[in-house]
Amino acid sequence: MPSESGRDSPQQWTQERFERDILKKHAVVLVTFYADWCAPSGLQTTIIDQLAKKEFRKSCIIRFSVDLEEPLAKHWSIHTIPSTLLFLNGELVEALAGFQAIEFLEEYLQALIQEADKAPPPVEKPGETTPTSPGSSE
Repeated sequence: MPSESGRDSPQQWTQERFERDILKKHAVVLVTFYADWCAPSGLQTTIIDQLAKKEFRKSCIIRFSVDLEEPLAKHWSIHTIPSTLLFLNGELVEALAGFQAIEFLEEYLQALIQEADKAPPPVEKPGETTPTSPGSSE
């Protein structure tokens, strides 16, 4: 599946919408939180936009302004900008604070895509629930 646009959405994102429209639809997700007034953020968003154009399969690459998407930034405990979150099959793999080089992010994305190829995410069927804790029974 092609990468999402690196551009911001004009609609505000809620955590519920983020999970539904991004995390549950893509095996690999890279999210960068930035601020227009932060110089390193300007450099990082340029890189994120370049990555989004490369269309990594099974991935979504997107960025959010901490000023426009404050509830989402708070949910993910974003205290440093830019910050980049990497997800695999809906689970947070790593939170990276500060500027990240394009080569590093490309390699990380490729590694996560290879990992996603090994173990595809479980498919939920309507009416089924997935256990959320080790002690849960099916």
